[in-house]
Amino acid sequence: MWLLSVLCDRPGWAQSGIMKSAEFQVLLAVAGRLALSTEWVNHNT
Repeated sequence: MWLLSVLCDRPGWAQSGIMKSAEFQVLLAVAGRLALSTEWVNHNT
C-alpha cells in the first residue's frame, strides 16, 4: 500500500500526530473500503 510507505518515509508526519488524527482515520477507512470494493468488482467480473 503506497500510502503506508509514504507515511513511513515522513516521520515528521507521525510526530505531528497525523496518525492519530480523526481525518486520517477517516481517510484510511475510505481507502480501505475503496480497495475492498475494487477487489469485489474484480472478483465478480
